[in-house]
Amino acid sequence: MKYLGSKKILSATLVGISGAVDFNINAGGAGVVAYIVTSNKVGAPNFTFSLSARNPDGSVVSLITSAAVVDTNTAIRIGVLPGVTAVANVIANEVIPGSGQFTYTHAAGGTYDIDVWLAYFG
Repeated sequence: MKYLGSKKILSATLVGISGAVDFNINAGGAGVVAYIVTSNKVGAPNFTFSLSARNPDGSVVSLITSAAVVDTNTAIRIGVLPGVTAVANVIANEVIPGSGQFTYTHAAGGTYDIDVWLAYFG
């Protein structure tokens, strides 16, 4: 597996909202790892992150979802890579064919800052 580069895809203060960021994998790419840093927690936020593949018809299929995160000032990593040993809530043995989606789901109150980078592999 070869590292193909990385890109920051999200930097925001999230106040009780959920959302998604679409991404494209560089030519020759097959997988991604999302590096998520949360900070400045106010209240009691509870959130999860997921990576999905985009099908040719535009629909998305979830490939991995993190465990619930209830603390901040920590780094979280989830990934989708072919040929790896899968670990629940951490990494999936899958291929993302061309494009995908990073989703953040805010399940309970509070606010937090988030920064997300995607590292591409092929």
